[in-house]
Amino acid sequence: NTIRVLATDILLADAKLELIYANICEDINIIETASEIIRNAENLSDAVKEKLLAKLDSFFAEPPVYTVGGYGFEIHEMTEMAAADWGQCAISNQPSFHIPFIYAYFGETNKTEEWIKKICNEGFSYKDDGFPGDEDNGTTACWYMFSAMGFYPITPGNAKYIRFKGLADVKICGKTIDEILAQE
Repeated sequence: NTIRVLATDILLADAKLELIYANICEDINIIETASEIIRNAENLSDAVKEKLLAKLDSFFAEPPVYTVGGYGFEIHEMTEMAAADWGQCAISNQPSFHIPFIYAYFGETNKTEEWIKKICNEGFSYKDDGFPGDEDNGTTACWYMFSAMGFYPITPGNAKYIRFKGLADVKICGKTIDEILAQE
């Protein structure tokens, strides 16, 4: 089951938010709702957050099984996900880019760091096939760069960044990532 929360769902009363996210935590197969989760995180109870994090754990632990569905044939994103040892997290496809960072948003930064290190080390290299899928006009390279530097823009149109230990200590124009983000 793919669960998508539409923009109209965001307009629901706060009292219904926990029900929406409780249902997502029960039924989710692919987490495609980063901006909605982040935007409404303060309205989620600890119990719902725990369920969301537990579902995220199972998301990464599940075998990379998929159904062909409406395409009628296997597309390259399916093949790429099945070839990786990242559960249902298909980093080869943009809708999955935010998934490892949800852990850090809810305080489990160590799990974000573990998954980022694993995905970057196993899925990326300097070789011709050094991306875990197609490059798509720089998006996959940007995902890697954010991951390597240790920060990620968790939701579009918002200057909210997830901070974690990257693959290397980075300075840009003599400033650390923390110094740059503090200027925002």
